[in-house]
Amino acid sequence: MWNLATWLCVAVLATAREQRFDRLYKGRPENEIDTRLDRGGCDDAPTPIKNARIRILSARPEYHAVAECLPLHRTAINTTSLTMNCVDNKWHVVNFPEGSSVSCQPWCKPGCRHGKCKVKRNGLGTYCKCFPTYSGKTCENIGCRSLPLVTRAVVRWVKSKDSSEESSMCGRMPCGSKAMALCWRGSFFNVPGLDEALQGAKRPRRASFKCVNGHWRFEVPRRNILLPFDVAACEYVCYPPCQNDGTCLLTRHGYKECFCAKGFAGPQCQYRKCTNLLFHGGKMNLGRHAYTPIVRKDCPTGYIHTSTGTNTYVEKCVDGIWVTPEGKCVPVCERPCQNGGSCVAPNYCLCPPGFSGDLCERMSCINALTPTIAHAIYINEGHSLTIKCQPGFKFPSGKMSMTFDCVNGEWDFVTKRPQSCFADCSEAPCQHGGTCISPNKCKCTSFYTGDQCEHERCINPPKLLCNALGNFSSSSRLEYRIDCDPGYRLLDGSSHILASCRAGVWDFDLGFKASMDVRCRPVCSPPCLNGGRCVNKNTCHCPEGFLGDHCERRALLLI
Repeated sequence: MWNLATWLCVAVLATAREQRFDRLYKGRPENEIDTRLDRGGCDDAPTPIKNARIRILSARPEYHAVAECLPLHRTAINTTSLTMNCVDNKWHVVNFPEGSSVSCQPWCKPGCRHGKCKVKRNGLGTYCKCFPTYSGKTCENIGCRSLPLVTRAVVRWVKSKDSSEESSMCGRMPCGSKAMALCWRGSFFNVPGLDEALQGAKRPRRASFKCVNGHWRFEVPRRNILLPFDVAACEYVCYPPCQNDGTCLLTRHGYKECFCAKGFAGPQCQYRKCTNLLFHGGKMNLGRHAYTPIVRKDCPTGYIHTSTGTNTYVEKCVDGIWVTPEGKCVPVCERPCQNGGSCVAPNYCLCPPGFSGDLCERMSCINALTPTIAHAIYINEGHSLTIKCQPGFKFPSGKMSMTFDCVNGEWDFVTKRPQSCFADCSEAPCQHGGTCISPNKCKCTSFYTGDQCEHERCINPPKLLCNALGNFSSSSRLEYRIDCDPGYRLLDGSSHILASCRAGVWDFDLGFKASMDVRCRPVCSPPCLNGGRCVNKNTCHCPEGFLGDHCERRALLLI
């Protein structure tokens, strides 16, 4: 147990600690910004500046000091140092705006938008520490603080791939940029615009959500589309579907059932209830002994009901449900459709194949025979036929298309006869009697060649050299290549020579023309020595007095 002296000692220490705290921090909030330009008397060192080292460069009579920021730090005016002079016997920060923080703070480039710049632990750089729900290198992205609102589903957060970004973004609060939800068994998602985005595909049971600028968006599966919403609903789907704004729900026995809106009944809410009727001057109460009411209804304009043959029909209330007479409203064509046509809208006939016209009174040529024309395109509209030549072709008249009318189910080829499409070489006409066979391509006579027959052809190939083989080196047959046989070379050491056809004459290169002795000579490797002559491939003819494959040995003379 503590005695009195121990209690007194503890009380004195607590009082001293409280007085020291008040002396250092009383009246100054924890995160107070230091804006003082006067930093103490000139006889003492200047008051310290946060994250800066102060150096006094000169003392009396010209006081001068500099506060240099630590590495990776800068001042509020984007400088790395502050200058202080002695004014009225006080250190004063010069050329610094009043009200700004007189300190050096970590500097990030680009700056942090929704966060504070911090120095990394290893001291090798800076980074932006984002405020809660923000993320990104400059804290430019805002996340969502709570999960999306989804009815009849299980919703949970999806961790980001960058766990460091997520932890800095959310801190200790639940937040994030991605979530997912799974509908209860038997239900499917429904948000505004989902059916249009799915384009006939089935609604999903599992879905992902993405946070965009602090608001949740529904991610349409396999469509790369984000849909805005307030509350996403998982709805049950009944087959057949509910009508008249009925809602499909799951019963406690696990069956899907339509819950009808007020005034409707039936398994699919397809019947309207006979409720109290309003009429001019009062209300008719449909009690137990009331008369059976009837309602007279009108079909849309241009329609008649099949039960009455007129525009009106009658509905009766039977057992509390409005009963419509058998039949339906059908369109009326004042002039009847002909040739088996069907009236599908007021005064509009849908014609069967082979007929056309407002009343299907004309035979159509939709299945009539058409001529077979090469390089042509057919456009059959039933009442007219348009034949167009493909690009690069035209009719002999110079036109690109011809139109024919339908007469009694057949095309009128008597008034105007169809023509063939011919190749068009008008942009590059054929020369020297050539014939156009395809767009800007000519068939030449035996004396000319080229796309437009512009080159004169050399009839016979050039005369071959001995020990050589020749071939045309191009499809136009305007170049000819002569190759020496293996083991043979021309006098200049080359193995082949080219000849070009110019004005019907083979023209060899200048080196060939300048050669006095043009032929493919055998090559001996290694060469013949001591005046030996190569007479065949790797075969030397030695002069008198020498022997060997290459004439490398001198012959012995017997005396």
